[in-house]
Amino acid sequence: MHARADLRPTCFKSCRGARHIFPVFDPKQTNTKSQQSINNSINMKNSVLLAASFALIGFAAPARAYQVTGPILELTDTKIVVQKEKEKWEIARTAATKVTGELKVGSKVTIEYTMTAATIEAKPDKTPSALPAPPTPPTPPKPKTPPVPAPAEVKKPK
Repeated sequence: MHARADLRPTCFKSCRGARHIFPVFDPKQTNTKSQQSINNSINMKNSVLLAASFALIGFAAPARAYQVTGPILELTDTKIVVQKEKEKWEIARTAATKVTGELKVGSKVTIEYTMTAATIEAKPDKTPSALPAPPTPPTPPKPKTPPVPAPAEVKKPK
């Protein structure tokens, strides 16, 4: 039982009304399963690298962004003051601040900002070993007990 040369490599599928029992050799499809496993391995590695890069980008992401909307009360090159309900919000501006549209006192704006620490000073911990020992309370006096008489000596006859 040899495979016929005119049959296509459609193993285990119907071909011209006949069923193939043995796989037909096709040089174009040599090592297809091993090639698929290599491709799957490469795809898996790429997926892991992609996920790791997104995780690293997430750690390096800027601080959470907030926003405030209201009319401008005061405007300078270094700050902008906005009224939000009954509160006045003063937010610093730099040359790098992106401005869309024309800013003028009284116009309504939406400001997106982040909270970034300018300085951080760590204070020493107040651990029990660093704190001074609390004063020990005075010991109460011992109650006076009457002296116990010594037992009488008993002389043994010789």
